Amino acid sequence: MSMDATCSVVDKEYVTPFDLMAMTRLALGTAILVSTVLCIPDAIAILPSTHSTFAFITRVSGIWLSVFVQWYLAFLGILHIAAIINRGVVIGPSGIKLSRFSKLIPWSQIIGFGADARPLATRLTLNAQPAIKLQLYVTQKSSIKTKNLDSLFFEPAAFISLVNAISSSSCGAVPDSIQVVLTRSDSESVKTAYRKSNTRSKLVTAYIAIMLVLFTARGAARNYFYNMAGQSFNKSDYLEGKRLCEFSLAVDGTYPYALDRLARCEYRLQDYVSAEKHWKKALQMKPDLVSAKVGLSNIYIQRRQFDSAKSLLKTALRLDPQDIPVHLNLGYVSMQMGDAAESLIYFKKALQFAPSNATVKLLSAQAYLEVGANATAKELLRGIKSTDLELHNRTTLSRVKEMLLARGERIE
Repeated sequence: MSMDATCSVVDKEYVTPFDLMAMTRLALGTAILVSTVLCIPDAIAILPSTHSTFAFITRVSGIWLSVFVQWYLAFLGILHIAAIINRGVVIGPSGIKLSRFSKLIPWSQIIGFGADARPLATRLTLNAQPAIKLQLYVTQKSSIKTKNLDSLFFEPAAFISLVNAISSSSCGAVPDSIQVVLTRSDSESVKTAYRKSNTRSKLVTAYIAIMLVLFTARGAARNYFYNMAGQSFNKSDYLEGKRLCEFSLAVDGTYPYALDRLARCEYRLQDYVSAEKHWKKALQMKPDLVSAKVGLSNIYIQRRQFDSAKSLLKTALRLDPQDIPVHLNLGYVSMQMGDAAESLIYFKKALQFAPSNATVKLLSAQAYLEVGANATAKELLRGIKSTDLELHNRTTLSRVKEMLLARGERIE
């Protein structure tokens, strides 16, 4: 629709403020969408480690709620701060400013505008009124620039009044429907700008959708194989665990946790060269990865490089003072370096953090045997079954029991 130019019908400056309730609805709708999308890869990833439908629903609900709350509060806070700073759309006799700090656009430079309904945005943001995208076509240096306004930030009636004021001042008419394209002159140029703007919008939407699908699919596959590898590792099936870690890394070669788990599988398979290489690579990607530091310390311990192992474990202890494997390895290293008193301090800490853990009790009992505290070692071993331990620790249990028997101590 083409109209003749007229002067502004606005006789004084007024502001259409950003509406807090509208932005609250926007934050709520986007929080539901974002938390649902981001929950999909996590839901797929936890399938291997969840053995009942109820547990799966509970875990997924917890993940969804956590993302929802964080996004809702953060996005709502950002919107409110932006609304306070930018104030709103300022209209006056000479033109329009799209925010407090925007440059004034004279009415004479606005040669048309288009308003399109956005049904998908309406549904996603839980709006009773249709969401509208308003595009102003502004002549600047022999070209037409597009300026956008979105109704999602405004109270519906206030936005309609704003559109009517813009159309009256720039094109000399009030449209019968808000979903319209009005031009004051050079209608073909405006139509071309309108088509280009819509094409760009569709391309951006398609790009975001494709990237979102790729992101969620990539994250879901990576985490799924990683968690499957964890299940295999817990069953002492280290070859299968290694294979699944390699699948995870094929999806995302920069995932340090998969490198750490791969190295653990290789270590248990006695491929120490590969394990050391992958632990070091994991630490290059994530220098504060405590589990990789503990794993690498095992390599140094095996080589009897106790100074290197202790130095590495001390940095891990500063990162996580309550990490049990760090205390167990430090206890062992201190014992090997001849400092029995320091060794027992670390083992006591480990027992304090995990008093009923079979592995912690076994390794602590072994340390107490080294210093001749047979009664304490015997007490710690009471009730430990070989089925409570991983395969590589079952031989340690047998050896410790034999040492006690050799010293005349029977374990009931």
